[in-house]
Amino acid sequence: MKSRHARVYVPDVCIAEAFKVLAKKYYRDKWFRFPAQHKQARDRMSRTLTVTAKTLRAKEREIRYHDVETNRDIIIAVDRFYEVINKAKQAPKKKPGQTTPPKPRNVEVSVPDLLILSSAKYLMDFYDIPRERLHIVTLDRGLRTATQSIQELPNTYDPTLAADAAAKIFA
Repeated sequence: MKSRHARVYVPDVCIAEAFKVLAKKYYRDKWFRFPAQHKQARDRMSRTLTVTAKTLRAKEREIRYHDVETNRDIIIAVDRFYEVINKAKQAPKKKPGQTTPPKPRNVEVSVPDLLILSSAKYLMDFYDIPRERLHIVTLDRGLRTATQSIQELPNTYDPTLAADAAAKIFA
């Protein structure tokens, strides 16, 4: 990103989800010992995602994260991707020479997951971003598994897996 060869697009719902998860880590999972630690983490995330008016007015501006507003086209695509994922889950393909039918894959995707997929497709269709130039980075193994069988979507990576290490993917 520093070399300006990449942009990060984040669906607006995912930003809300990130704040919700941070609150869950504080209130339910007790990650933070003191309220001030939670506030500091929340403020840091807010500063990271927010762009000041001064930055927006600058001729040479660097915007780290671009939010993608959830619009009608993205919402309609959620249903389509849910259907595609469930069809792939129900009917896995038999490998040559395999005698027993394969077990259906147990892949669960949430609404935010589907919004990520829909937003990626939206960026490709309406902003002409080529599939090979768009990457979905997630720690959600279900989302990563679900997208592997959908050819119209960009590749999905989990940076915690050795095979998806940034040095290998973006070299």
